[in-house]
Order: sequence, then structure tokens, then C-alpha cells
Amino acid sequence: MLISGAGSGLSTKEIHLLNQIQDPNRRYEEVPVESINEAVKRLVKMERQGNLATILIGKKKHVVELSKFHFLPGTFSPSPGVGQVENYSAENGVLYGTTIVYISAAGHIGTLRIKYAWDGKMYKAKSVQFEEAEPFKRMK
Repeated sequence: MLISGAGSGLSTKEIHLLNQIQDPNRRYEEVPVESINEAVKRLVKMERQGNLATILIGKKKHVVELSKFHFLPGTFSPSPGVGQVENYSAENGVLYGTTIVYISAAGHIGTLRIKYAWDGKMYKAKSVQFEEAEPFKRMK
């Protein structure tokens, strides 16, 4: 992974993968990977209406009540966004990418987990899952 942007504890990364090829020698070839931002643009629709954020992935709709996160009034973004924090990992030979879904500079409302698959030319996002964040408990 190469860090393509960073600041204030946030970072974006480019991922470069080497595929092993055997022809009759063993060698490695760099192959492209669809970025998390491009995968989200292609597979996820996000919007905010008042105190509700909606994340639509295929036919699965997630509605998040923003007031339970106790963000300061007036700090909400016009719509949810991604890309401030990105990570990639390989699990059992499968590539995954994760990013937070933020609604305010003050915080995030969940995480998107992207599963990648080889399409013959590049690693492309195959599926996305959303997991809602746990709101911080207010001190009494």
C-alpha cells in the first residue's frame, strides 16, 4: 500500500498487488485494483435527509438515525461520504478494503467493507457490507 494522501490522522491509500505468473518461470506482475472510492461510487448510494442517513447497497437499505451520535448541531455534511480512512487486508486469499462512512467532520456513522474479486484484468469490488457504528455514550 502506498499512502496517497494524509493529514490530521487521516489517510488515503493506493494499493498495488503482484500476481504470481508461471510461464515456465515464476515471475510477478503488478495488477490494478479498483479504488475504494470508485467501488463506493459504483456500488453504494448515500444520502441524508434531516436527521436520517440512508446507505443503499444493491437492494439492501440501511437507515441511520443521526441524533443518537450526539454530533454538534450544524456540523452535518450535506450527505454521507467516504475516503478519510482506508485500509486493505487479505483474508484467506481474498482481498478486502474498508473505509469509514462519515457524516460530520466530528465523526463517522459506520464502516463499509468491500470484497474484491479478480475479473481477469484487475481486482474489482464484488460486494459491499455496511456496519453501523456504536454511538458514544453520553457522560452524565
